[in-house]
Amino acid sequence: MWMLRAGVRATRGVVARSYSTGAKSRHALVYREIFPPMFRVLAYSTATYFAMHLLWVTLATEEERRAQAAEIEDLRGEIRAAQGK
Repeated sequence: MWMLRAGVRATRGVVARSYSTGAKSRHALVYREIFPPMFRVLAYSTATYFAMHLLWVTLATEEERRAQAAEIEDLRGEIRAAQGK
């Protein structure tokens, strides 16, 4: 019986562990293979979002300027018409 236990103890010490064989760990795989593409996608999408937002703000501002200029012209026309009477 003690021989059997000694044999089990001997084989326990020889068991190769997955991290001791030089195999790539799952964390290293995640950091090396998954995160860089995710960061690139995040960077591209963020840059695209801010570019589109800037374009939208620029176009909205231009539209407001044109509307205000048209309103000012209408008011000036009404003033001229009121002064001419």
